[in-house]
Amino acid sequence: MTSEKLDYTLNIALDRPLDFIDKVQIYVVSLPGRQTRRTDMEKLRAALGLHWDYFDAIPSYNPLIGQISDWVELVRSASLSPLDSSDKSSSHPADNDNGDGDIADTPPFWPEHIDDIAHSVQEIALLSSSVWELPTSLPPYQSLTCNENNFDILDFKSSGDAPEHMRLTPARIACWHSHISVIHQHANTLPSASGKGSIALILEDDVDMERDIVAQMESLWAELPEDWDMVFLGHCWSDETRGGPVVQNPPSTGAARANTSFFGSRLYTSTSPKCTHAYAVSRTGARRLLLHMTHPPFAYSRAIDQAFAWLVESGRIKSFSVVPNLAMQRKVSVSDVMEGGTVNSQWKDTLADGVFSSLLEHPN
Repeated sequence: MTSEKLDYTLNIALDRPLDFIDKVQIYVVSLPGRQTRRTDMEKLRAALGLHWDYFDAIPSYNPLIGQISDWVELVRSASLSPLDSSDKSSSHPADNDNGDGDIADTPPFWPEHIDDIAHSVQEIALLSSSVWELPTSLPPYQSLTCNENNFDILDFKSSGDAPEHMRLTPARIACWHSHISVIHQHANTLPSASGKGSIALILEDDVDMERDIVAQMESLWAELPEDWDMVFLGHCWSDETRGGPVVQNPPSTGAARANTSFFGSRLYTSTSPKCTHAYAVSRTGARRLLLHMTHPPFAYSRAIDQAFAWLVESGRIKSFSVVPNLAMQRKVSVSDVMEGGTVNSQWKDTLADGVFSSLLEHPN
């Protein structure tokens, strides 16, 4: 090829608008020892024709988990007395309902500079420096109890008295740290002028997805406002249609059809989405999430999906949910987070044309 033809070809490539999928950087959060799950994820990747990077999750026996747990206890001990678990209607003095400082004589719970930093290129730290100053210890590490709202500490006397979903186990701390580490990486990556990799899609390693997920995402993304932070492609334990559809009456024919989802799933304003098996964040959304999720005493205060749900409920994060789900947990092995070796949760979901679902129906 002559230099003139090469230059022309390169210019055409540079001028070509990015395909939607080029804007998406996909991460799969996975424990390094979960080779069976990674093998299955490779089958899923090949079926969908996608590329993703595996992000090594931290195991619950890592000494850092013990340090984080000790740090959480120190942060809590520096606060006022915990609430009695029998009076869950009370508010901790450090909490001010939705974080806007509505309670008299109570300073705002959240730092005032979050929005400014979210829109900047300032690097955001993953952990408080005081975590690293704590001594390391050997596992097993003790469970704590989960907080509610901004910083409601419920006194169950001991973590053993708390229901399973309110126990802040080492596995839940490890899950929080694994997800927030991916978000930290995306939040601190400088944006590309072309928009390449501007969206992070974060998956867990036990998901199934619709075969047309990319086409559906591209159509749904046309409905999103420019200032979106988060989109749940999969969720559980919540009726996300309560938030109302983003597009009230999607057209079924005509040119407008190209600018709205018509494949089956619709986009709704999030209400209280749980589970973290498939969600997307914008770069600004990742930065806003990171600033909230690393803020003492909110950091590592509960299961990470409960934290996401609270930030959505309290209006701190602008989030949307896809209904029906485009991705679901397969529930083919015991949960890495729930105690007792249970097979994930009792929440059941189905896909219209899931990759693994169709493989089970047509194995050959």
